[in-house]
Amino acid sequence: MAEKKFNALPGFGLTMGYTVLYLSLIVMIPMAALFLRVFQFGSGSVEFVLNDFDDLPGFVENIKARPDKVTQFVWEKLPEATREEISAGGTTNANVHAGVLQTLNQMVTGQTIFDEQRFHGVT
Repeated sequence: MAEKKFNALPGFGLTMGYTVLYLSLIVMIPMAALFLRVFQFGSGSVEFVLNDFDDLPGFVENIKARPDKVTQFVWEKLPEATREEISAGGTTNANVHAGVLQTLNQMVTGQTIFDEQRFHGVT
């Protein structure tokens, strides 16, 4: 008959198995997915498109109302023709949507936010 091996930590293998399983399911897999999502290239657009908004006319109405400083900033960056069309009630107009999307894309990719006057003297 084979001798039983004495273990100072009974149940250690089973406990370690459960620990590794739960650690991987709860922590490691979501963290790996997060890193993959952050570092993936070419899967998303770097520009705003019409499909990025659930309710673009509502967004344009919000810009028109200017309830906060962010929408005031976006309103100031819109071209004059687009602002006039929005003020005239053309929030569902395709030209207005194109103008708003173009302005948002310029703000994200261009130097609109980081202009010299706004940050002059900041160290």
